[in-house]
Amino acid sequence: MGGFCDTLTLTLSLKGEGMQALLVLLAVLFLSLPGYAQTVTGLQCGSFRQVGRFASPEIAECSGLVVSRKNPGVLWVHNDSGDSARLFAVQEDGSLLGIFRLARADSEDWEDLALGPCGDPGKECLYVGDIGDNMRHRRRIQIYRVEEPTVPLNGPPVRTKLKGTERFDCTYPDGPHDAEALFVDPIAGIPYLVTKEPGGSAAVVYRFPSKLNPGRTATLEKVATLPSRSSVTGGDITQDGSMILLRDYFFAYGYFRPQGGGIPEAFGLPPCWVPLSMEEQGESLGVSPSGTEIYTASEGMEGAIHKAECTPARTHGTAPRKAARCENGIEQRP
Repeated sequence: MGGFCDTLTLTLSLKGEGMQALLVLLAVLFLSLPGYAQTVTGLQCGSFRQVGRFASPEIAECSGLVVSRKNPGVLWVHNDSGDSARLFAVQEDGSLLGIFRLARADSEDWEDLALGPCGDPGKECLYVGDIGDNMRHRRRIQIYRVEEPTVPLNGPPVRTKLKGTERFDCTYPDGPHDAEALFVDPIAGIPYLVTKEPGGSAAVVYRFPSKLNPGRTATLEKVATLPSRSSVTGGDITQDGSMILLRDYFFAYGYFRPQGGGIPEAFGLPPCWVPLSMEEQGESLGVSPSGTEIYTASEGMEGAIHKAECTPARTHGTAPRKAARCENGIEQRP
């Protein structure tokens, strides 16, 4: 696929290979238009290629993915609603390394997975977003936080329970929303959610309070609206916090933090559009610790794992105030 000028808004309700093929054709046409030449600065990624498939039949509906920073070569994933409260550690080829159950955790509708600081800032934690709400009726949603374990890379897959799980309940200030994207500010340790809205309505970015308290229900704060996004199905942030990546079923969008700005300010700039591989129903995305690799995965038995090689993301706080650019997308116009 290719990228579209950010002034174009498409409201699509159809899915499947036919619609994806149509988007490919439209993208190629836009890339050929005068004045929309590809650029070579900012986010630069090669084409996504398949690197594996989930080997375990227990990974039947991958909905969240994050790339481990503690265990080189390990991807953490989880299933969508209907599974128990457990995480899977896999290699990028999809081979299973272990199944880790979260103690004292429930799973109503897990939708995304993130990495970020623990309460002890010297440790790294996994954050699981029980944030799905297709019918928009949940009075409260939850984030679970647990220290990332060491994953044995040799021997048979391990099965164990992760103790010390913390649960953070929250509500929206304006009523229930469905959400499928979660990321955590690696500097401040604050989780962010991005909603998935019906009918082409603008997705909304919400954040937790600065201090997470497992004993209270937090009210999320609305910090940004994304007029050209609606079906956001996953997200991640680079380890230095310089770029946020969101995805839908067809594209990934890179938002760069401006000089001196925070995460909300990043969403005030037009993003880079990065074309994704065709996936049956892609709902997960993760970026490597170096920021040079992006992984996506599809739901379904033996779901495909895709990977793209990218240039290193900008260091924290150095992204320009003007719009970022993509080598394999199109310069975004305000």
